[in-house]
Amino acid sequence: MIRTLLTFIAIFLVVSVGSAAWHIYSIPRVEFDRLETGFQGDFEEAGGWSHGRNLVDHTFSAVVRPNNDTLYSSNFINLADGPMVLSVPETGERYYSVQFLDPMTEVYAVISRRTHGGGGGTYAILPPGYSGDVPDADEIIHAPDNRAWVLVRFLIDGEHDLAAVHALQDQLSLD
Repeated sequence: MIRTLLTFIAIFLVVSVGSAAWHIYSIPRVEFDRLETGFQGDFEEAGGWSHGRNLVDHTFSAVVRPNNDTLYSSNFINLADGPMVLSVPETGERYYSVQFLDPMTEVYAVISRRTHGGGGGTYAILPPGYSGDVPDADEIIHAPDNRAWVLVRFLIDGEHDLAAVHALQDQLSLD
């Protein structure tokens, strides 16, 4: 009887720990897939990009903790067919950041005014193990996975600044 009870407890613990580990491992991939199928909220689709065109408030839920002084642009890319080149416009003194995330939502590269200045640039994104011709670009980014989330943030100084940030969003390109 005790042996049966101990066996049951052991099996229960193995299944419980395994289940918890599976959930912890799976949540980032599920979230990546959810976001890849379409941002929720006030986003405008343009050339593969999803652009947030309005300031957000406490009801916005596409990302966990959005900023209300930031407009977001998002693009999910697949590098299975080879490299892509991201073009970032000149932003001058305006703060911006471009974050690259793998399907586990791990950040593997960041471009920002602090790290790269406000002069704009081109960035070749290479798939894992790529050994072909590298596209002309200012910098090379080595992706750890063929799938990536490119998340861009532009600082905005209120409603009167919307048109200027929309113009920057519209200049983002991925080829």
